[in-house]
Amino acid sequence: ERLVWNDDSNRWPYEDDIGRPPDLVLTAPMYTVEANGRDQWPQHYTSLEEVGGGSLTKERWIQAIGSRPADTDSRYVFHHANVSITDMPGNSPDPMGDETGSIKLIDTAVGTVGMIFPKNTGRGLRPGAQLRWNMHFHPYTRDMDAALQLGVWFYPEGEEPDHYSM
Repeated sequence: ERLVWNDDSNRWPYEDDIGRPPDLVLTAPMYTVEANGRDQWPQHYTSLEEVGGGSLTKERWIQAIGSRPADTDSRYVFHHANVSITDMPGNSPDPMGDETGSIKLIDTAVGTVGMIFPKNTGRGLRPGAQLRWNMHFHPYTRDMDAALQLGVWFYPEGEEPDHYSM
């Protein structure tokens, strides 16, 4: 008997665990992965607003974050990504942030799709933040436009966890 796979391409990791879709969806700029060549590591810098974060009007605390390739073509070529929040020096949303105000938002790879922070733990996200998208794509047999999406679940508005996650 032929095995039939579920089409989970439009599902978010953790959607069932948390009981709702993400509060915020961020989509990296589209990148054309050239066919039959070497691996490609594009790096994009975007404002939160440029990639779908315009609805964030004040600092919120992240309860969970998940990732997925933006579409079917992206699934063929996506290998992994490291996305960071970059802020102005001295204005890092992370008390452990480096001197440039850059902190890790998410590391993702095939089989590693994000994280749900432990209870009463989270990471801050501010309006106006800049994101650095470091992505690794592996070419396929044809050119493909590819991007990564992040789904962000926030703690209820006004709720701040006691512990900050790095």
